[in-house]
Amino acid sequence: MPGASRFATLREILHYVPQFRGRTFVIALHGQIVDSAGLVNLLRDIALLHNLNIRPILLADFSQDLRRLAGRLGDQPDQLRLPGPITPEQMELLVAASGLTLHRLVAGLQNLDVPCVYVPAIVAHPVGILRGVDWGLAGKVDRIDVALLEPLVREQLVPIVLPIGTDGDGQTYCVPFAHAAAALAAAVQAVKLLYVTPLDGLIVQGQLIRQLPLPEAERLHLSGQLQDEVATLLEQACEACRRGVDRVHIINGLREQGLLAEVFSSEGVGTLIHRDEYAAIRPATPKDLDLIYRLLLPAMEREEVLPRSVEELRRSIDRFLVYDVDGNVAGCVALYTYPDSKQAEIACLAVDPAHENQGIGRKLVERAMAVAAEQGAQEVFVLSTQTYNYFRHKLGFVDADPAVLPAERRRLLEESARNSRVLRRPLVDSPAGQVSVGSDRAGA
Repeated sequence: MPGASRFATLREILHYVPQFRGRTFVIALHGQIVDSAGLVNLLRDIALLHNLNIRPILLADFSQDLRRLAGRLGDQPDQLRLPGPITPEQMELLVAASGLTLHRLVAGLQNLDVPCVYVPAIVAHPVGILRGVDWGLAGKVDRIDVALLEPLVREQLVPIVLPIGTDGDGQTYCVPFAHAAAALAAAVQAVKLLYVTPLDGLIVQGQLIRQLPLPEAERLHLSGQLQDEVATLLEQACEACRRGVDRVHIINGLREQGLLAEVFSSEGVGTLIHRDEYAAIRPATPKDLDLIYRLLLPAMEREEVLPRSVEELRRSIDRFLVYDVDGNVAGCVALYTYPDSKQAEIACLAVDPAHENQGIGRKLVERAMAVAAEQGAQEVFVLSTQTYNYFRHKLGFVDADPAVLPAERRRLLEESARNSRVLRRPLVDSPAGQVSVGSDRAGA
């Protein structure tokens, strides 16, 4: 299915559910999402998470209800900019608008038989005076009342939190939406914080960034390439990761099934900021066998790789490396060594189409070459019928005569009648990691 509608298959959902069951997600709903026609479908997705025993906590921005209410009362909505100074009169308007937002969410969830409750979980204190200006009732998060939230979550209620907090004297403050979400996710030790916005994610130079490790996200924020609301979202995503949230997602809540596609598929639809290793190359295990076969099957049907049965793959599973993306196999490669001739063959290179053009094939080949060098090989070779240009132009391989192959491998090539081209690359003077980045295709 294209775009966001290419949402997680049942197999992907079943893969993720065990690791998320009983864990907490904080879902921060932007005001435009709460006010959109797509809210009903989004709440259905949240209901599905709840029914799968995933524990969602909602934080709802009420900016759109605020603008609408201010207009009805004859005020100029633009005069109240958040974040910004807030007067007592404006605070009354904010509280009234938050009630409208809360009512919409409670009604929607109750219609889906999802038990929910408003929780005043934010303890706040005033921003104070900035550059000589008293910000009045604008606040900052002091702490989150986790003790208030935890029993509700255990009882499978869905807490709804608003970006409004009170101090020890009972004074009410409005706190910034993105900041409140980050503080909430960190306090409840959420495994995911999802900013559900009208944005597709982080767009840099016209390209959607799919995933960023925390150090790269911090550098992007400091670069000044992002402005205003997007910069704030990235800033608070980084803050949440630094405070222990494993994954922070920025997704477009106006896309149908966007929330499920982001949670239950490895490629997602928005931007993921992560504090730990999200993708890694590792040795294959028997549990990866079916996924490797599914990766290779299209390439076998196109005669790009030598046909292999599941049983043949099982016998050689220890030869494979896989590219693991958040627990899913997104690519594979096999390495066969020939110690007598100090050579190694790279074979069965394949990348899931959902992860193409991300350099995964290059990384797999580089790792395989590094392993070959560690095992004493002085050169690697590939046999290819269709993807030889990829190996030549992108990975630095050169054409070679079949006579350079180990005798055993040359015999198998002749018996196969595939007429594969032979390409080779030395390892001694060209360490792994010094090849150019290219597109990903199946090969060998």
